[in-house]
Amino acid sequence: MGYLLHEVVHTPRPGVLVWAGQAGFDEAAALTWQVLGAAERQQLRLSLGFLPGYQRAPTDSLTLVAVPDSLLQRWRSVSRVVEVTAAYTTLDEAEAWLAGLPQQSPNLSLLLMELKADLLSISDLDALQRVAPTATALATASLRDVIALATLLRQYPSTQPAYRQRVLARLRQIVATSPPQEVQRLGSVQEEMLNSADLRQLADTVHKRFVELADQVSSAELLPALMSWHDAPDRAWWQQSVRATLTDIFAAGSTAAARLVFDLWQQAAEVNTSYLKLLPSTAHTEALLLRELPAQMPAMAWQNGLQLARSRRWLRLHMSCLLALYPLPKALTKQLALDTEPAHMAALEVAAKQAVATDFVAAAVALDEKRLTTLAGNLCAQKPQLLKKLAVEQPGWQSVWLAAAQISGNVWANIAAPASKVAQLLDLLLAGQPVLTDLLALIGQSHYADLRAYPARRSAWAVLPTAVRSLFLEETAWSLLVHEQPEEANSLLEPEVIQSFTSPSFTARALAHLSLTAGRAVRYVSRFSAPESTLLSYLNAHRSQFDKRSAQELGQLIERNGWKQAAQALLTQAQTEPSRYAALAYCFDQLGWLDRLKLRIQNPHILTAKTTKQASTDWWKAVWEEASNLYSGGPTHQHLWESIGRKNYELSLARTGGEQWQQALNILRTRREYKQTAKLLRLMQEQHSWNNNLQFLANHPIYE
Repeated sequence: MGYLLHEVVHTPRPGVLVWAGQAGFDEAAALTWQVLGAAERQQLRLSLGFLPGYQRAPTDSLTLVAVPDSLLQRWRSVSRVVEVTAAYTTLDEAEAWLAGLPQQSPNLSLLLMELKADLLSISDLDALQRVAPTATALATASLRDVIALATLLRQYPSTQPAYRQRVLARLRQIVATSPPQEVQRLGSVQEEMLNSADLRQLADTVHKRFVELADQVSSAELLPALMSWHDAPDRAWWQQSVRATLTDIFAAGSTAAARLVFDLWQQAAEVNTSYLKLLPSTAHTEALLLRELPAQMPAMAWQNGLQLARSRRWLRLHMSCLLALYPLPKALTKQLALDTEPAHMAALEVAAKQAVATDFVAAAVALDEKRLTTLAGNLCAQKPQLLKKLAVEQPGWQSVWLAAAQISGNVWANIAAPASKVAQLLDLLLAGQPVLTDLLALIGQSHYADLRAYPARRSAWAVLPTAVRSLFLEETAWSLLVHEQPEEANSLLEPEVIQSFTSPSFTARALAHLSLTAGRAVRYVSRFSAPESTLLSYLNAHRSQFDKRSAQELGQLIERNGWKQAAQALLTQAQTEPSRYAALAYCFDQLGWLDRLKLRIQNPHILTAKTTKQASTDWWKAVWEEASNLYSGGPTHQHLWESIGRKNYELSLARTGGEQWQQALNILRTRREYKQTAKLLRLMQEQHSWNNNLQFLANHPIYE
């Protein structure tokens, strides 16, 4: 009968169990009936059989057939045969429990007591037997065994809640200390295996454990566990736990989070996409990924990273992924197709830092994009030797050179043969090729804007941009002034250069130049028709001694142009620099009458060319000028004219005061009334004792 119990427990359903012969069949049938559950009893069939082909077992039923000994051989190949004489005494716990031997089934008996339920079927007994040892040794049971036990409890709602919680607590305890590979086993638990409350507790434990493991193990160990069961519809609880785990890990922004992202990149896009969506779309996250970015990864990983960066508009990360996938020029081209904001430099700066400097400069030259040339210019400003390969005929090189010059403040830093470079740029302009105006402007501020030696100088002025032409003209003119003598009449100059020489600002600068002699200054003013103010600037800037020829040329220039202020300036300077008197001798007539008079009296040796009659005329004009200023009403004012013995009717009183004074002084001079003239001056002195001019005229009369 022990063998029969064994076969009843372990025979698959549906199935046929053969009893050899008819002896003991009734007892065997009774035992089979006894050990079956209520539902299985309804499916049990008892019969007498001869040929196997005529025996049809209904679905989910167990059939016990009595077969004569002579026909057993036909049944052995298709069914289990129980020999009446077969002995089987080593019962397992399920068989012992069915046999009513609880002392031989301690684990199963304890479990069934905790379940507080009848067997649903004989097959349940076999499953209960397998988990029974786990129930007995719950405190030391493995994760897999506890999962099996917890799953089986789901089929027995009558199980004591306290026991169910002990099993779940043990399960959570194991999870809380297990490595990723063990925790991953929980992914095999389907939704129907545990009730929703238990699944929630278990999901919370898994979530917390994975978060802890993120800082304890490598992402390569953790990721397989997280990726398992990612698309199983009957494991939603597990997937929710994994998503909560990734959300927390990503939010922490740790190195572990970055490495986990990189490992996700190495998975197929259809697998990692849903998980990478949990990554926060923040600048901090991008910075974290950039900081931890590996030097090498498979191409698929970089492609997945590129897709993520593009979707999040993480342009710096996008640039880094492109650099890992493509040669620098192609990577930059693809980046520029996405990164179009002119003010956004950060992503392209990543390329400038990662790439070899010479390669980046070459790529920037080829692409000639403003941000790239600015970054390349910055590299060249830091390492001027990068400009050694400068080819000005390439627009990109012009842009890089310009950027480097703007950053360093030196347009010629490490530029070989500067004059040759300027000539090449001018040749491009003459050939109708583009040249950057801003670059020309910087060159125009250096002394290499001097085009004296450029063969096509006369043609260059027409093609130079208006904004910079004046710079080149001024530098060329200045160089001509310093190294040649453009003021000479035989010096051949283009109209544009002459115009530069005649500009007030340049002329003022030129005449203030300390190396310009008085003779050259005179010839400069003469040839380029400079105004009197320019000569005044020269006289104020140059206080050195004049040679005889220079003094003569200067005086003649002042006299020829009638420049009274210049003559006055010479007179003022002559008080400290006597060589100025030599020039005054040739522009004497440009001085005021009083100044001429004083000069005649104080320095008669320089005026040998002037006659006494001219001196007398100056004296009378000086008296007229002073009298007109002091007595604007004429000589009749305060009875001056009558006070010296004259009559008012002698004057045309209807005229202006100045005209009356002219008439009065003419009467005194032509009639030689010198005493009356002296008396008039004394009366005027008495009324204007502070007037030094009156005193001088009275003390130095030149009547004729």
